Amino acid sequence: MPVIEALARSENVSHVDLLTGAEYADDLRRSPWVRHVFAYDARIGRMHRHDGRSRHVEHDSEIGEYDVVVDLHTRAVPLGEELEALIAGLRGHRRVGYASPFSPSPADYTLAARGRDEHAVEYYARSVADLIDVPLGNGSMRITEAERAQAAMRLPPDPVCMAPGARYPWKRWPAESYAKLAGLLAAEGYSPLLIGQRPFDEPYVRAVRRLRDIPAIMDSTVELANLMAAAGLVIANNSGLTALAAASGAQVVCVHSHTLPAMWRPWGDGHANLTGEPGPCGCVGPAPHDLATPCGKGISPEDVFGAVIRLSRGRS
Repeated sequence: MPVIEALARSENVSHVDLLTGAEYADDLRRSPWVRHVFAYDARIGRMHRHDGRSRHVEHDSEIGEYDVVVDLHTRAVPLGEELEALIAGLRGHRRVGYASPFSPSPADYTLAARGRDEHAVEYYARSVADLIDVPLGNGSMRITEAERAQAAMRLPPDPVCMAPGARYPWKRWPAESYAKLAGLLAAEGYSPLLIGQRPFDEPYVRAVRRLRDIPAIMDSTVELANLMAAAGLVIANNSGLTALAAASGAQVVCVHSHTLPAMWRPWGDGHANLTGEPGPCGCVGPAPHDLATPCGKGISPEDVFGAVIRLSRGRS
């Protein structure tokens, strides 16, 4: 979102449209910097545009022609033939694309590979640097005071949101650690609240609740963004909810496991990033370059609690 904001504010750009999966469309539509969001629904093989009302788009020719097409898919997950063809068919005078630091970029893309000390936002900005003539901002979502107030009514007093889920198991801080952290927070007068959104979040929310009776809210990313904005403080594994929390304006204590803060920390100021100690671990599944990054499962609840206290005192 910070790159989209910078593009939209630049005099070199008239508008920014996004093509994304249907599950992300509502979140991205809340950006004040996006004109249209074209949402592709893989379940029905159809795409529609979110612009206050939904309209089916039968063919990429209805999207229009662009000066620049930026493809940010990593290709780690196959997109399917129809969506691949749709992306390939977008008409642009210049194409740039995401390039993993661990694999070469496609030959027709103009962007160099990303370094291990370069944040994702900085990397994406570099791909369109010639179009950006303003500093990178926070890329905040559009959350109204009414939405924030309505979300606050769902929250306990002095809330701290905890998001224990993540798509990949090696990114997840142990349920036992979240449960112990909840006890530390409660003893200090905070009200821990478990949150999650995707199907892979729910088992880990339940796992923490089996260890300690903590209220939980499973909801859409739009509603969770409102909740996190109202709560103001979020503890999470390095995952999509971490970026959503930062975009909502909340402060984040991010527990990194096999991810580098330099590359994936929550964007903006006022966050805390915790990493584990280098050395062997028992995580199964990460690629060799991920295993070379410290495992975070040994980070103590006391260390995370200390980060919460420091951020909380800085807010008061």
